[in-house]
Amino acid sequence: MRMGCKRYYEQTDLEAREELRKVEGKIDKTVAELYGITDEELEDVRKT
Repeated sequence: MRMGCKRYYEQTDLEAREELRKVEGKIDKTVAELYGITDEELEDVRKT
């Protein structure tokens, strides 16, 4: 039973991280548009 719970929480954590990654990407894209940052410039910023 304990292993099942652990797997559930690990899966939930992975799903939450993926959702957070998507939301952060949308925020980045929106802010970039507001400031007139191109996709290429945004990628450069993400690399640093």
